[in-house]
Amino acid sequence: MFHQNFPLSDLRPASYNPRRIGPEAIQRLQDSLKTLGPVKAVIARDDRTIVAGHQRTKNMQAVGITHAPVYVLKDISDADEVRFNQIHNSADLEIGGCRLRIKEPLTVGWHVVEPGDIEVISKTTKASQLAEICKLLSKFGEWGNCVADPTGRVLASPLYALACSPQAAAGRGGPARQRRQCSKIPRPSVRRVQLFAPPRADVGPDVCANETTAEHLRRQTPDP
Repeated sequence: MFHQNFPLSDLRPASYNPRRIGPEAIQRLQDSLKTLGPVKAVIARDDRTIVAGHQRTKNMQAVGITHAPVYVLKDISDADEVRFNQIHNSADLEIGGCRLRIKEPLTVGWHVVEPGDIEVISKTTKASQLAEICKLLSKFGEWGNCVADPTGRVLASPLYALACSPQAAAGRGGPARQRRQCSKIPRPSVRRVQLFAPPRADVGPDVCANETTAEHLRRQTPDP
């Protein structure tokens, strides 16, 4: 279940969290949070243990943010937790040429978007990553969100948006191995997509990700 304003004080860190970031990355993350607030939902078990989003939760509290978007999901196994961590931390990076746009202009803030309103401009070569996202959507329903600018251009988590769209399969053609991977991608039934539109029209994908991957995202997300 998605909670747009969940109290961070109710969350607790998991005993196992392999991800660590250095002082410079922490500063960039905190600068992003101060600029935009939280733009990417934390994922937690139903006992309120954080599954994905430890660093953002810690740094949101460090800059005085007390409530944030959180997905509380039931029946998460240890294997699911590892998969969520891997996918959650790489969803903004593993673009593989994927470009999407929301068909309607956006105002600042959180929106619920119909999957049919996601326009796929170019699909992805990252069939295996797309398949993993689709598997989690099929098992748990919605668990993430994307970020788009006011024109609708998706800046962060395009693979998640693609997985939710009716065109979840990667493009036709390409290597035989990729075509085989695409044929195995499950088709999750997603009824809505959570999306955040930042308060500044000039914000780039690096800031929108609430992460530290500016150059990688900027290279892989050109204007359509």
